[in-house]
Amino acid sequence: MSKMYRSKKAAEGYDTARALPEHATSLLIDILKENTPVASISSVLDLGGGTGRFSSLLQQLYDCPVYTLDPSVEMLKQGVARNYKNIYWFSSNAEHIPLKSGSIDLIWMSNVYHHLENTAEACREISRVLIDRGNLVIRNGTQETDKEIAWNKFFPEAIEFDKNRIPHKQEIIDFISSHSFNFIEYGVIYQQFASSYQEYYDKISQRGLSSLLAISNEAFNKGCKKFREWVDEQPPDTPVFEPIDHFFFIKE
Repeated sequence: MSKMYRSKKAAEGYDTARALPEHATSLLIDILKENTPVASISSVLDLGGGTGRFSSLLQQLYDCPVYTLDPSVEMLKQGVARNYKNIYWFSSNAEHIPLKSGSIDLIWMSNVYHHLENTAEACREISRVLIDRGNLVIRNGTQETDKEIAWNKFFPEAIEFDKNRIPHKQEIIDFISSHSFNFIEYGVIYQQFASSYQEYYDKISQRGLSSLLAISNEAFNKGCKKFREWVDEQPPDTPVFEPIDHFFFIKE
């Protein structure tokens, strides 16, 4: 997984930059209810869960223990400090999951797929720790939906960086399906990312996204200037929506 989020500064600003309003989390809950057997899930792994920003939601939805795994100790510290109940924290990566074989009913991966260092090995580990017919949910941007995200056009260096790592929709389906998983469903949520364009600018300018962390300070500052000018031309108090892809698989 990416080393970009391992610094204390990146970890401290991550949740604010990535925070989702209630509208977005409601849509997420709906799609999970539609495509996973909520009542029969008794253990969840939030793989690459970072600060645990989804761990609490998963724990409440499935009413079971959630194991949050991330290679960034600084990210995990942010989550541990919140004293969530029935959430357990592990510092490791997707290629080395420190859990028993067949011990997890559902694995959740949010914007982790493109950070995997060895996707094939990660798939083997995911399959190992899942029960038979266990669920894998991948929430991740794709080349198709990233084109719809407004801030992207102001940071061409970030777009170029993402060309080499953000997958196409079909790539995810084909790769996971070739590693002992059956593809079940795909959907796109158009989630509210900000309540206004001013908030949109504020969140992006915190540089909480890995593609923005990857570019130079000069490129980032230049992009922010153009982004600011564009935001000032937008209607005030207008919410901003962004698409995010969801993939559902079941272990064969």
